[in-house]
Amino acid sequence: MWFADSRITSNDNIPNANVTVLEWLHEKAAYRGKVAAFGAWEVIASILNAKRAGFAVNAGYEPFTMPPVTPGLTLLNRLKNETYAWDDEAFDSFAFHTALEYLKMHKPRILYLSLGETDDWAHEGKYDAYLRAAHRVDQYLKELWDTVQSMEEYRGNTALIFSTDHGRGEAPEEWKSHGEKIPASKYIWMAFTGPDTRALGERAKVAPVTQNQIAATLAGLLGENYGADVPKAGQPIRDVLQ
Repeated sequence: MWFADSRITSNDNIPNANVTVLEWLHEKAAYRGKVAAFGAWEVIASILNAKRAGFAVNAGYEPFTMPPVTPGLTLLNRLKNETYAWDDEAFDSFAFHTALEYLKMHKPRILYLSLGETDDWAHEGKYDAYLRAAHRVDQYLKELWDTVQSMEEYRGNTALIFSTDHGRGEAPEEWKSHGEKIPASKYIWMAFTGPDTRALGERAKVAPVTQNQIAATLAGLLGENYGADVPKAGQPIRDVLQ
């Protein structure tokens, strides 16, 4: 799924009735057992409807126990149990390093990673922590990209899509939050890199692109037509696929 559903009006931790693009891909033989998702926010597991979707999903403080459980995963699971951040969200480091361990062991075709510290620190009004978290995400992206380029299975044939789920306000106090009362929070940014995407740099004065186009763009990079089955979704972003 990547379209608005008027039935969803909160962040309640309930299974998503809609099928996400990850589940849609996993249902195809070419991706069966080759999709995985990791998130700092525990609700990610419900957004992806992990029980129904059938692929590997790990979110929040939940230990990751899919074998083989390496010494690295054992330590991460222990630290999750011993470390407290927010009620429903662990520090980004747990999600990132668990995902990286999985990537090295299982070599999925599609890896989804959701981080959340920038959002939580902003809601708390701690700008210094917000900036440090954003900088750490930059480092994580570099480490992830360097890792896949060091692996024969991924080198030269892997795309990376990165985006935010929402923006933030612009006024001195508005940056701490987002939502319908803060119009500027509707603006997001996206980044794409890979062998099928031209290196166009930071772009301005181009036709608008929207969040609901990301799912179809992901599918398009894999040679799949998401819009044929999910017409409510946005169209692929052409400049990414050329």
